[in-house]
Amino acid sequence: MADVPAWYWQVLGAVGGLGLGLFIGAVNRRKPSDPPPTQIQPRAARPTQPAAAPVAAGANGEPRLDATSQRLLERLREANLDLTARLRAATDQHARDLLERSQQQQAEQQRHERQVEELRQTHANELSHLMTDMVEQVDAMQREHVVKLTALQDEIEQLKRISQTIVDPVTMHMGGDMRPAPPPAAPVRPRT
Repeated sequence: MADVPAWYWQVLGAVGGLGLGLFIGAVNRRKPSDPPPTQIQPRAARPTQPAAAPVAAGANGEPRLDATSQRLLERLREANLDLTARLRAATDQHARDLLERSQQQQAEQQRHERQVEELRQTHANELSHLMTDMVEQVDAMQREHVVKLTALQDEIEQLKRISQTIVDPVTMHMGGDMRPAPPPAAPVRPRT
């Protein structure tokens, strides 16, 4: 009910009003109309020209309408049929519009989902590439660190060997005595 447009109810109201008018008109024609009590109608001895042809009963007891009423009734029926046809056409058009909008929304949603999936794939590929680059860079840094560490260890070993070769001749020169040498005597200054 929520997706029924406002014009649908207007057309439905017009068709209902038209049908109600036809029903009330038919009921009023079946009853003999009594003159209002305040008006006094003069009686004519003979009518010179009838204003409207009287309604006569048909063979099955239904009232027969004069030609003008019959034409009006036919016009009302045609208008009713026309309104009904318009209502059907408008309802069909509305249904087609709803279907078209629904299809467009589905196509848009599918396009959006494809774009999101493409972005996910692109992101996953870029992340994988970045992670590979980062691992390669860390490996390269570790290899450089190992090379530098090995070079430093080699230098330390060389310095140890050099320091041992320098200490050994000094120890041999002193004859194995590891006591420190006595301090030199203070120089004697000549008196003046």
